Amino acid sequence: MKKLLLPLVLFLFTINGFAQITKIERDEVIKETKVAPMGKFWASMTLYEDRAEFMVRDAKFQYLDKYVHFQLDIETMNQLYDLLTNGEAKVDDEFHVNTLGKETLYIYFKKSFGKVFPTIFIYEGKYDQSASYMSYLNNKQYAKLFGKK
Repeated sequence: MKKLLLPLVLFLFTINGFAQITKIERDEVIKETKVAPMGKFWASMTLYEDRAEFMVRDAKFQYLDKYVHFQLDIETMNQLYDLLTNGEAKVDDEFHVNTLGKETLYIYFKKSFGKVFPTIFIYEGKYDQSASYMSYLNNKQYAKLFGKK
């Protein structure tokens, strides 16, 4: 009887232990892109069916690597790409982009060396006083980041 009872008890406890583990289903990744000139990471995008996740290195720090994450829906991502690359923005134009999370992108265009460049500030919350910002990218790097290349 003891020989039968011991394997039966061990079998029941083993099944109960496995019942606490659940598998996490992840969304399917459509495309992953990265901008890393000279091997130094600046930004990356992971594209899913319904959204795009961006990870940006904060350019505010020279020697520290701090990364900021934000998500955009597909339509907003395409509008942002058009805004950054079409060249129609004028000096001192300002734009706000609401993300899917609590972050807000603040885009300010200024002139440097005769060209108009966007500066993208990322506010991580409603009352964030120290915004992160993204390094300047050219149109080719934006095309690579947004997966248009």
